[in-house]
Amino acid sequence: MLAACSDSEPQGPSVPSTDAPSQSVSHGPFFPEGGGVSDEEIIKQTEVPGLVNTAKTSVGCQWLSGGSILGPHFS
Repeated sequence: MLAACSDSEPQGPSVPSTDAPSQSVSHGPFFPEGGGVSDEEIIKQTEVPGLVNTAKTSVGCQWLSGGSILGPHFS
């Protein structure tokens, strides 16, 4: 039989405390939904009636004529 003892204090490395204030940091650029282009602006610029916004992300949007992939579409 083998047994061992140790003290209760950890001997490993510890993380030092700091008095630096925490900051609210956001990383990367902000892109508005659909690139900031409204449905009304797309309809006005394309002059295509019945456009339906079928995809909205911060990267871009997609508008399809009548919501169908068979007609003209804009991204």
